Amino acid sequence: MNTSIKAINPIPARDGAGVNLLRYIGTPYTGDIDPFLLFDCFYSDNPKDYIAGFPDHPHRGFETVTYIVKGSLKHADNKGHAGEILDGGVQWMTAGKGIIHSEMPIQKDGLLYGFQVWINLPSNEKLCEPRYQEFSHEDFSIDETQQGIKVKVIAGKSNQYKGLIETKLNDTSFFDISVNQNEHYSTSSLNGNTTLLFVIEGQIEVENFEVKENQLVQLSTSTLNVLAQRDSRFLLFSAPSIKEPIARSGPFVMNTQEEIYQAIMDYQAGNF
Repeated sequence: MNTSIKAINPIPARDGAGVNLLRYIGTPYTGDIDPFLLFDCFYSDNPKDYIAGFPDHPHRGFETVTYIVKGSLKHADNKGHAGEILDGGVQWMTAGKGIIHSEMPIQKDGLLYGFQVWINLPSNEKLCEPRYQEFSHEDFSIDETQQGIKVKVIAGKSNQYKGLIETKLNDTSFFDISVNQNEHYSTSSLNGNTTLLFVIEGQIEVENFEVKENQLVQLSTSTLNVLAQRDSRFLLFSAPSIKEPIARSGPFVMNTQEEIYQAIMDYQAGNF
């Protein structure tokens, strides 16, 4: 299968109670990229950009992935879950039939650098029970099978290493990959899924396509070959397309407009 590559340009956005961020997916220009509904990056050492955080807000019908590169967030929800996400930590929340939660910075100053990604759920899972999966950086396995390469396996499988996250969508992968200059990273396990690469540091080349720091690209491929033009670090998300209708209103993502109306009524009635 040939590799198709497309660069995705972000737009500045404000979310929560006034958090400044860059939105790559979920904009008027990109829409969703099945099954990815949203891809946000927040990066600032100015507390005014993040200190207001994300106070209580609802979700239904999808999963949220929060990954902290540098900094600290605390979260709590109306189901009794609470915790902290520190450097390299991951929170994978399945909103399912409905949850109300908050994500607020612990730090009062310094750099906060992280990502939030929304992944859609198929119709038969949209009203599943909500759940949290939360792990620190030290919990994850590091695959160093390939010379000069470290793959932090968060979800999915890399060689004999399996991620700790249990995903609702089968065949979903999330890796944090570091590659030394002039080394090649390759995998043949993407199965034609929708794949996203985001370069945190350095510069990589994918099928003669250069991807620079802070760039996000979308790929459709089974086999991925990456050359690090410099010492580089990038995120890899990969998941199968759901290929179902999407109805969306703010924090609710369902299949029909009637289901959106029901989500709003359930939330307003206190049934989350």
